[in-house]
Amino acid sequence: MDVATFRQALDRNRLEIILILTYHRIWLGTWPDEARVRLLNRYASFFQAIRNAIVDGMLLAAARALDRDRRTAGLPVLVAAVRDSPDLVPHGEADLADTLDSKLSETERTVEALRRWRNQRVAHYDLGEVEGGHIRRDSFEELIETLQAVHNDLSTAHDRSVSSWVFATREAERHTKSLLEELRMGAEEHRRRIESELQREIAQMENPMPTIEDIILQKDGRNMTALRPHLPGNFVTEAAELVLEHPGKAFIISGFYIITADAPETDGPPGAAGIGEALAQLGYEVVYITDRWSGDAMRSIAGSHRVVEFPMGDHRASAEFAHNLLAEESPSVVISIERAGLVGDGTYRNFRQVDISAYNARIDHLLDMHPYSVGIGDGGNEIGMGNLRDVIAVTDQLPDDPCVTTVTKLIVASTSNWGGYGLAAALSVIKRRNLLPSVEAENGWVQATVDAGAVEGMSGRAVPEVDGFTLADYNSCLADLHAHVNAALG
Repeated sequence: MDVATFRQALDRNRLEIILILTYHRIWLGTWPDEARVRLLNRYASFFQAIRNAIVDGMLLAAARALDRDRRTAGLPVLVAAVRDSPDLVPHGEADLADTLDSKLSETERTVEALRRWRNQRVAHYDLGEVEGGHIRRDSFEELIETLQAVHNDLSTAHDRSVSSWVFATREAERHTKSLLEELRMGAEEHRRRIESELQREIAQMENPMPTIEDIILQKDGRNMTALRPHLPGNFVTEAAELVLEHPGKAFIISGFYIITADAPETDGPPGAAGIGEALAQLGYEVVYITDRWSGDAMRSIAGSHRVVEFPMGDHRASAEFAHNLLAEESPSVVISIERAGLVGDGTYRNFRQVDISAYNARIDHLLDMHPYSVGIGDGGNEIGMGNLRDVIAVTDQLPDDPCVTTVTKLIVASTSNWGGYGLAAALSVIKRRNLLPSVEAENGWVQATVDAGAVEGMSGRAVPEVDGFTLADYNSCLADLHAHVNAALG
C-alpha cells in the first residue's frame, strides 16, 4: 500500500467511525431512561422500529471498520499495512503496529461476536445465534473508544492529523434531542404556547410599553430581529428564570478578539459586568471566565470577583481543563456573552468569517459539559447560536456557517452588552428590585476596557464606543431598560 492509498483508506475508515458515532448518539438519545420512558411508550411502534434499524446500522458500520479483508479500509488492514511498510507512519514509534494490535486484541471477544452477527445478519442465517448472546452495551462502547483511539494513533503517526469526533456527531445529537422535545411538548403544549403568545400580543396592543426583548433589539443593524420568531416571545425572561432556578455560583464567560486590531473588543465584558453585579446582589458567587487574549479587559470590569483564564490548547486538553474546572468550582449556572463559538468546520470565525482560532481558547467545552447555560450574542457566530444554527444559516446578513455550540436558553440582541443588561432587567422584574447598573457605571466599564487595551469592534479603534455606537446612542438601551423595570415595579 502506497502513501496516497493509505491516506484514502484512513479517510474511508474515519467516515465509518463517524457513522458509528452518529448512530450511537441517536441510539443513546432514544434510550428509554426515566425521563423518556413515557414518551417512548406512547410512540412504541415507531421508536422500536427506529431503534432496531439504528442498531443494525451501527453494528454493520462497526463490522466494516474492523474488516480484515485487504480490499477494505478496516483497522486491522491498516495496521497490517503499517507492519509491512513502516514508512507509512514516519511520525510513529517503531513498535506502533504491535501497540495497535494489542489495543485491538483487548476487544477481540466483542469483535468476534460482531463479525459473527454481521455474517448471520447479512446472509448466513444457518450460523445460529451469536455465541454469548447479545453484544453488551458497555463492551460495544469500549470498542468505539478503541476504534477512535487506534484511528487517531494511525493518523497522527502518518501525517500528524487527528480527528475531533465530538463535532462530527453534534448535529445528530442535537436533532435527536429537538425531535424528542417537540414530541414531549405535544399538541396540548403547543396550543398553550400559541394562546400565551396571543394573550401577550393582545396585552401589548392594549399597553404599548415595549418589552425587554423589544428594547435590546432596537437599532438592529445585523438582522438579529429575524431570529425572534424562532425563540419564545419572552426569551429573556425565560433565561432569567433558568438562572434563578439555580442559585449558587455563576460562571460568566466573555471576551471576543478583534484580529485586525490585535485586541479584544468593548462588547462583552461590560455586559458581563452588568450580569455579574446583578447576580452578586442576589447572593451569587460570580466567577468570570476568559482567555489570555481578553484577560486584561475582563479584569478591568471584574471588581472583587475572580477572573479565570482558560488555557489555549487542543480539544482533548481543553475538555480535560473544563471537566476539572467544573468539578472544582461546581457552578450552578454558566452564562456566555459575546464569546466566539465553534462553527461547523471546527474553527472559530468572526462576523466576516475570518478564522480567529489562534486567538480563542476552546471554552465551548464548559457549555457542553454543564446542564444549565445561557448564551448571549448579536451576530450568529457566538456561543449559544447553535440553538438556531439552521435558521441563522439561511437568514440575510448572518453567517452561512454559524456557531454549533448550544445552550439551554438563548438571548439575541442588537449588541451583546444590551443582551446582558436585558438579562439583568428581567432578573429585576422577577425579584422586584432594580438590579440594573447606572448609565455612569455602564460608561465606566466601557472606558475601563479601552484603558485595558480593548477596541471598538467595528472600526478597531481604541475609543469608548461599542459596535459602532457612540456612548450617546449606546446608552439609550440601558435608559429604556430602567424605564421598563421602574414601570413594572410600579
